[in-house]
Amino acid sequence: MRLDTPGADAYGLQIEVILYLAVTASGGKAFSRKKRIGLILGPLLFLLIYLVPPFGDIGQEAQRRLAVAGLMAVWWITEAIPLAATALMPLLLFPLLGLADAQSTSVNYANKNIFLFVGGFLLAFGLERWGLHRRFALRILALIGGQPARLLLAFMLVTWFLSMWISNTATTLMMLPIGLGVLMHLRREGQQNSVGSPLHESLMLGIAYAASLGGIATLIGTPPNIILKGYLETAFPGAVSISFAKWMGLVLPFSLVFLFILWVMLQRLIPLPRQEQGETGTGFVRKELARLGRLSRGEWMMLSVFVITALLWIFRADLDMGAFTIPGWAGLTPWPALFHDSTVAMGMALLCFIMPVDWSKGVFLLTWEEGRRLPWNIVLLFGGGFALAFGITHTGLDKFIGQQLGFTHALPLVFVIAGIALLMTFLTEITSNTATTSALLPVIGPLAAPLGIHPMLVLLPATLSASFAFMLPVATPPNAIVFGSGHIRMDTMVRVGLWLNFTGVILTTGFVMLVRNLL
Repeated sequence: MRLDTPGADAYGLQIEVILYLAVTASGGKAFSRKKRIGLILGPLLFLLIYLVPPFGDIGQEAQRRLAVAGLMAVWWITEAIPLAATALMPLLLFPLLGLADAQSTSVNYANKNIFLFVGGFLLAFGLERWGLHRRFALRILALIGGQPARLLLAFMLVTWFLSMWISNTATTLMMLPIGLGVLMHLRREGQQNSVGSPLHESLMLGIAYAASLGGIATLIGTPPNIILKGYLETAFPGAVSISFAKWMGLVLPFSLVFLFILWVMLQRLIPLPRQEQGETGTGFVRKELARLGRLSRGEWMMLSVFVITALLWIFRADLDMGAFTIPGWAGLTPWPALFHDSTVAMGMALLCFIMPVDWSKGVFLLTWEEGRRLPWNIVLLFGGGFALAFGITHTGLDKFIGQQLGFTHALPLVFVIAGIALLMTFLTEITSNTATTSALLPVIGPLAAPLGIHPMLVLLPATLSASFAFMLPVATPPNAIVFGSGHIRMDTMVRVGLWLNFTGVILTTGFVMLVRNLL
């Protein structure tokens, strides 16, 4: 980043974040007891699963895949080796164990969602380069002040609302630079002195988790919801259907209640001071805004790109509003199925490299100086998660797990719902929620007939819980994105996420039991 460009005051913190990521990726300064245990426990678990005689109807390939998943899960949780290094394990183990060739394994590291991540980060760097993140942050502080709990709630509410209409990934990518701008401002004022402080961690986690909760509130908010709708229309044609309005009427209140419970729990699990020392006063913030003056040409151009990107994400596909449908722009092209949110992200990011702010001086919206700051270790982490998910679905391991639910026929309904929610929550910690939902809904749906219940009583908790994986960076794109900011420690995400996973299971079970007569 050039020091003579707007936003250069953030340069020091950017370097700090990069150094923090480097320390994280290298395993930190000390090889802790947790890492030593993990380094030994991972291979032991791998050998145990690999060598035990086949159990149930699990195939040999599925059992070997489960062994790889166990090894990677232990090493990710304990950070026994660098996270990105663990993510690369499928490239070695899949061919070595006869599970998949190098080509089919490696393509997962170039998944379309990874390029959505890359494009979104480039756009975020563009906002930062021209100082828009600072302007956004000051506007937020002027409205709500710098009180930590109120600040956290404001970010969570905005993220939650946006993710109802935009993909969770895109929402997180839009909110991340704004959140980082607030943290930079507070740190400069002496209110936050180190990366990894309670406010840093709670704000980043709040953004990621709120995006997941907002996604469940509408049918278009997250892929598992659409998968459920498609499955219902295929498996129960004319008998079971759910409209946009009905889904929103049922799930939106639950999503909002969970959001406020999440806000309270974050404050308990990552204690925040009641008031930051030297809390920013609105008068000072207004003076800072006045000092920024009017938007520069570069700021206007970057803001326009940002807004257009959001609109392209929202209106890419048809929006089924129940009573009417808003046609998507992709449908106006000859090949609508070929477009994806990553197409928008990369297209708008590339546009920034060719849009001149000052043609005579050769100044463009983005330069590769910003591109060099991409968190490539998180890109590899993301790829490892996709490769693992590919392996699990490719061998039918997910279906085997689903079939183990057969014993639920003899259980009370509340335990059936809780068991499904628990299974989906922790399974999607290491698999794609989209792939898992696609594979398991056809397995879970038939459970309704012998139980004599409405199919939605087993399908709804499965679909909702697929979005409630909060423990690992690879569990959901929002988790990976905020972890890539460098402001969250792995042990914090695991600790907080574990509590939230169980909270999600309890709340989902209670919610489904409450609305069972409305389905």
